Amino acid sequence: MEYTKEIKADGEWRTYADTNAKGESLIVNIKKIECNLKDKRSLMNIWEKAGYISEVLPTYWSIDTYVNDTNGNCRRAYDPTIIDYKQFDSKGNVVQSRHIINFEWLLEATEENYEKLMAEVECRFMEMIPTEKKREVA
Repeated sequence: MEYTKEIKADGEWRTYADTNAKGESLIVNIKKIECNLKDKRSLMNIWEKAGYISEVLPTYWSIDTYVNDTNGNCRRAYDPTIIDYKQFDSKGNVVQSRHIINFEWLLEATEENYEKLMAEVECRFMEMIPTEKKREVA
């Protein structure tokens, strides 16, 4: 996919020239996060202690995606590091909706993992893989 790249203080911004089958456009901000592993209150240490991750990472990639539809609406989608979590009641009504971290895609900030994450975003965007995770309420 073709894109323009701009490096800013808050990371790298990619603006894609292509649209997907729905006519959506995509902008991605990716930045390297350095962790203070000496601080027991750092997110990385908290996540490891809570069992979300098996080992602490000195760095990781943070991604924000901006998807614009043909009506001019913007939303976050196609981001493998985030799960759009929705909880439904017995009638199918949404009772809770939020973004949660997908720890399977919390990757150390290496060039290889950068390429892996960006390829996954592009794949999800072009193939429009569902990004919602639904859970029924008992």
